[in-house]
Amino acid sequence: MKTLHIFKEANEVLIEFHNDNHQPWKKDEGIIINFTLSTHETGQRMLFGKLKEYRDEFKWLIIEDNYYYIDLGLLKTTHSEFNDINWLKGVIKAAPILDNDINTGAPTISFHILKEDIILNFPQKIFLSHKGIDKPVVREYHNLLKELGFKPWLDEDAMTAGEALHRALLKGMQDSCAAVFFVTPNYVDDGYLEQEIDYAISEKMNKRERFSIITLSLPNEQGKRGQISSMLKRYVWKTPDSHLEGFREIIRALPISSGVKTWRNEN
Repeated sequence: MKTLHIFKEANEVLIEFHNDNHQPWKKDEGIIINFTLSTHETGQRMLFGKLKEYRDEFKWLIIEDNYYYIDLGLLKTTHSEFNDINWLKGVIKAAPILDNDINTGAPTISFHILKEDIILNFPQKIFLSHKGIDKPVVREYHNLLKELGFKPWLDEDAMTAGEALHRALLKGMQDSCAAVFFVTPNYVDDGYLEQEIDYAISEKMNKRERFSIITLSLPNEQGKRGQISSMLKRYVWKTPDSHLEGFREIIRALPISSGVKTWRNEN
């Protein structure tokens, strides 16, 4: 676990880094950010007011109302000491902890952020791989997944004009927790389908149980099904007889659950 210590003395900001992996009580992987304040005030409101002075100095510290967020990607690019932490990305909500500096006794506000919490906070998209001719059907899957609180990735929505296709596909796969391959008789490789399979397998190897490869062999109007690549047969693959059955297979195979359930707004 790496600890970032920030000290404010007059108009000067001092920064120290420590690697605390040798401490038994810090064996969980993550980061700690300590703000040691140069004040003798003890009131909680006054201390948190002092913390707000750091926002201009450290853009990765976000304070909105009484909530605190850390832009982990910006933190990493700002402080090279974090360059070796590949899971440090995204914006995460963090609860501040009031304490005192072990050496000076000065008031300290700390943020303890575990790797597990950061990973759970990753963008959890679902990459939908298909041939363009099958887009009307895949768009229906996309819309239904979205209605249930998931974040499906569909090229027509996710890609910006002029963006290199292979880079967009790679980024989409990296931001996803699953790749769904819609294999129909139209699913013939044009150079990018094989690339998408390679990207998916790479993500599976890196994320393991946090990434699913789901393949559906769908029939056309004549009942003919698409041929599943031997590379995809190593993972979850199904031959549903209806789109409802296909959708159910996707939900069952995903490594995440649907969004938080709330009462629907009547408006």
